[in-house]
Amino acid sequence: MKRRTSSSAVIDCRLVASFIRVREKLLRPQFADRLDRPVAYWALPNDRRLPLALIDRGVRELLTTPFESLYDTPGVGPKKLASLVGLLERVTQFDAAQIDAAS
Repeated sequence: MKRRTSSSAVIDCRLVASFIRVREKLLRPQFADRLDRPVAYWALPNDRRLPLALIDRGVRELLTTPFESLYDTPGVGPKKLASLVGLLERVTQFDAAQIDAAS
């Protein structure tokens, strides 16, 4: 894992907690239809700082990857992971009709 200062450790704890919270939410049965789409599917044109190294992975793959492994991905740091967590939160906010219409 990357070396951190005490202030970055606090940010990382919040980030880990947010990731765990959204992962638990997305792994509920009502979101199963969303997990096999790649992260890029959920990105919007104005999204910034998304981790390009992870953008083609499926949501399910990201949710089953330990946070430490995501953090250790080259080119991925706290800001990009925070953007990723925000995108994952967005996945929970779409309804089934929006997903079907976009397919």
